[in-house]
Amino acid sequence: MSRIGEWVLHRLCRPLPPDTNPWSPPSVEQQLVEFKRKFPVEIMPYLRARILEIGAGNGILAEGLREDGAGRITVTDYWEQFPKFVDNCVVDKTGLDFARADARSLPFPDGFFGTVVSEDGFEHFLDPEKALAEVYRVLSDDGRFLVTFGPPWLSPRGGHMMFLHPPPWFHLVFSDDTIFAVRARYRSDGIRSWSEGYSPLSKLTVRQFQRMSRTLGFIPCVENIRPVFGLTLLVKFPLLREFFCNMYAGIWRK
Repeated sequence: MSRIGEWVLHRLCRPLPPDTNPWSPPSVEQQLVEFKRKFPVEIMPYLRARILEIGAGNGILAEGLREDGAGRITVTDYWEQFPKFVDNCVVDKTGLDFARADARSLPFPDGFFGTVVSEDGFEHFLDPEKALAEVYRVLSDDGRFLVTFGPPWLSPRGGHMMFLHPPPWFHLVFSDDTIFAVRARYRSDGIRSWSEGYSPLSKLTVRQFQRMSRTLGFIPCVENIRPVFGLTLLVKFPLLREFFCNMYAGIWRK
């Protein structure tokens, strides 16, 4: 059956050529504009105090926030290529401090930051609950957590693997063995599970994130769920929301 499933999935995908990387870093302006568009309110008032960014990737967002008037930003990521990408992507490091740090064990004192920022990273943290607990710990009283992530696990593109151009919800229909057998045809890195590689998935849903945040003591101030295909009406229904959510953005208060 796995062979049949592999054949079916492969036929349904429209993959890029092997080892092709379609991604190129955006400009500082593009990164900043896209981040701000995810929130239905102006975010800069929350970015005047000492700021921490986790899962920063290449540091471009921090540079954009700094240029837009944000306070001093400590920029972190656990990716081993983080320093290299920062050097290649960040033009002006003024007002930015960089540190390779695991979001599950941040090397900062309790209550040290007035704001924590995370863009499109939480679905890739293998222990999002522990990362959230660390965010709560390093935030000062009444501090703010600005977070975006997506596509979440139950959305049509929740399995990511955009280079395969797979059919919607493929990761919920086909077995992991089938999915990674098809993936292996186009990537030679040996990854055989969702938890491996430089961009793993924790299978995080919006509901799980909200539950974990509230359990820790966070209070939601602003939340925005961006639908797939412009289907705004469907994300208004709790039973359908997870399956048609493309991106989550929230501002939470400690």
